Amino acid sequence: MIVIVESLLLLLPLSCSMSFNRTGFILENSCGEKISDVYDMGDNASIGEGSYGSVYRGTHRISRAIRAIKKISKSRLVFLPRFRQEIKIMKELEHPNIIRLYETYEDDENIYLVLEMCTGGELFDQIVSSGFFTEREAAKAVKQMLNAIYYLHNHHICHRDLKPENFLLSTSSIDSSAADLKLIDFGLFYFSFFL
Repeated sequence: MIVIVESLLLLLPLSCSMSFNRTGFILENSCGEKISDVYDMGDNASIGEGSYGSVYRGTHRISRAIRAIKKISKSRLVFLPRFRQEIKIMKELEHPNIIRLYETYEDDENIYLVLEMCTGGELFDQIVSSGFFTEREAAKAVKQMLNAIYYLHNHHICHRDLKPENFLLSTSSIDSSAADLKLIDFGLFYFSFFL
């Protein structure tokens, strides 16, 4: 397997820079591909808004995998080098209760973050619509939150913006207790590093 991967890397142009995680996904794209060459973003209608950009639904043109694509305008970023550093750190995170960043793309105006798709909405909205959580549902939610935070702290990372709006449910299952929570909103100046 290693020989095959090394052979494929030899076929890449010298200007390309790619890295692979343990599961073999390509994590960075600096080979000059446009996001529109790799992902179909349909009618380009936003599925979510944030303080730094909009989120769109994207379908990988070859694998047909559905992803959330966060489009961030470079003009809205105050300190671009720090933002790039935080993206690099986010790519290293791999935990079931933390949103997964698969790839990044960049053009003259925007940076695109290709993220794991979560269809269940925000934890905050689930709390409001339910009116209350059973003790079992609350215990499961808190356990998942603490697992994500513990993982980050073991990697010397502090999120600094923990709130129900920054946890998404992985699926829109009728039984909300079947959905996993995913901590979101990384790479936008909420990271703090400690020793």
